[in-house]
Amino acid sequence: IALGEVFNAIGWQRDAIQTLTAADSKYPGNPDVLIGLARAYDIGGDDDAAAGKYYQAAIDARFKQDGQYFWSDYNELGAFYFSRGKYEMAVWNWSKVIELEKLNPTGYSNLGQALMAQGCLQPAVDALTSSIRVRGTPEAYINLGAALIYAGRYTAAITVMEDVTKRRAVEDQNQMELWGNLGDAYRLGGRSDDAATAYDNALRLAQNHLLQHPGDSDVISQKAEYVAKLNALGRQNNGGENPILIIEDLLKKQADCLSCLVSGAVVFQIAGNRNKALDYAGQAVDGGYSIPLLLNNPDLAGLRDQKEFRQLAARYRAKC
Repeated sequence: IALGEVFNAIGWQRDAIQTLTAADSKYPGNPDVLIGLARAYDIGGDDDAAAGKYYQAAIDARFKQDGQYFWSDYNELGAFYFSRGKYEMAVWNWSKVIELEKLNPTGYSNLGQALMAQGCLQPAVDALTSSIRVRGTPEAYINLGAALIYAGRYTAAITVMEDVTKRRAVEDQNQMELWGNLGDAYRLGGRSDDAATAYDNALRLAQNHLLQHPGDSDVISQKAEYVAKLNALGRQNNGGENPILIIEDLLKKQADCLSCLVSGAVVFQIAGNRNKALDYAGQAVDGGYSIPLLLNNPDLAGLRDQKEFRQLAARYRAKC
């Protein structure tokens, strides 16, 4: 079992499946074997049905063995569904996490993220606020800031983001995203000078991160957004970088990065190129990106009167 998990950890899914299948034959119904097989098929990404089957089998086997359900099993199953765009199932499983352990910040934080993806912004805010009350993780603050911004509650987002950026001294990727969210809330709330300062901080942290991790596509795409937003505020970044070149170079290498495609849509919308913005937004949705997240993104509000966006809105109705 341990060897199978080692194979999972290093990305050798075929070896993990072979090893854990042999373990399943030797120890039938062992929940640790079943969860290992679920992870192997999940990470491999080429047999979703098998992954889902083994996650559920592990939950049932754990109950049979121990007489109780474990929140961590439902948390993994929720993550599996979320990564496949099955947000209703993710919400159900992460709600189960909270049912099993009412003071579980991970459950609330993940639930909030899934509700956002469904377009249920107020329930998302409620879940993320509960997560922070239990234990304020950076991820929960990042998601809460985003949910408030998407809901148009910029003053509330500023209050939350100002507080956490002042209290949190660690300069890492989470701090970068917190400053980026604060910049968005300031800009959309009409505080341009404060927004520029926040984006400067976010950009500095992005550049520092990329010195150590130059291929991090998520941070590169966020950097492109920060540069574009600073340019839109009339504050040219010191390096004089072109956000369009940054995002286009990234997407040549990472054409399947959904968040990068959305950043591309934002960058081109800020640059005034609606057609290119719509193209990237459409590619993101075709790849499985959440339609409500795209429709609620305030940086893409200028596309909402376009036929393509109206068609997206007609395709999805939030179930909150």
